[in-house]
Amino acid sequence: MSGGKNKKSHGGGGGGGHGGGWVITFADLMSLLMALFVMIVSFSNQDEQKLEEAVGSIKEAFGVSALSELAGIIERDGVLVRDHPLDASLKSTDQGAQYASRDSDHGDAQGPSVESSTIAHASSDTIDSASYAAAAQSLRQALNDMPDYADVSKQVMMRETEDGLEISLVDQDGSAMFAQGSTVPNERLRAVIRRITPVIAEADAPLRIVGHTEAGSYVSTGASPAWGLSAERAVATAKLFAQSGLPPDVLAVVSGAAETEPLFPDNPFLAGNRRIAITLLRHEPALPARAVP
Repeated sequence: MSGGKNKKSHGGGGGGGHGGGWVITFADLMSLLMALFVMIVSFSNQDEQKLEEAVGSIKEAFGVSALSELAGIIERDGVLVRDHPLDASLKSTDQGAQYASRDSDHGDAQGPSVESSTIAHASSDTIDSASYAAAAQSLRQALNDMPDYADVSKQVMMRETEDGLEISLVDQDGSAMFAQGSTVPNERLRAVIRRITPVIAEADAPLRIVGHTEAGSYVSTGASPAWGLSAERAVATAKLFAQSGLPPDVLAVVSGAAETEPLFPDNPFLAGNRRIAITLLRHEPALPARAVP
């Protein structure tokens, strides 16, 4: 009989368990709504300029940009600051010049610091800047099509200066354009000159060739003095251009600067100071005061 009194009722009270599960589901829903609200607010506060730049980059990457401009500023290792523009058609606009200046001023320079080359010329020189940009890209493409010298582009530095587009053929340790103390160009330099001559000729600009040496390398070896060595190397380079088909009237200046204009002033003994600087000039160089035309 006492067993009947110990029976427990299991009915009722089920609503409490279902109520707890419903409360948890509602909390998850509120979290999702809050996340959605945060996303909407963040998208509404986007910087319009950044959005336009992002959209423009996507359009240019897929070749659907209405206007594609080439800045023409080249870093010292020979790489275009603006990565491989798909559309090489050039438009001479002041906006493009300003954009190029902004990129060069805020870009990360490679190697020792060098004064940035900004395109802040008169309107008459803006067309020249566009022409130099096209020539620079053509030169880069020509150098990239040299399978026997795949690393030669690392020795070609381009930059736009007040005088024009400067193309420097720079020596590196273990990879020189001339043998030590020699004025005879090696096959590497010959191949580079043959490759870039058509582009130089098409640019139709006066050409200046200047030889440079590093400091203090030729006194102890008994080789030619630095002035004569740098000048003779410039002359040898000019002869290579002539042999490759460059019209003789294009050459405006061929000279040597010895070690007086180092590429790396902080270390004038570096092999990188030993170079041939080839410049497509904006204008014909002025004659010396005593020169007779």
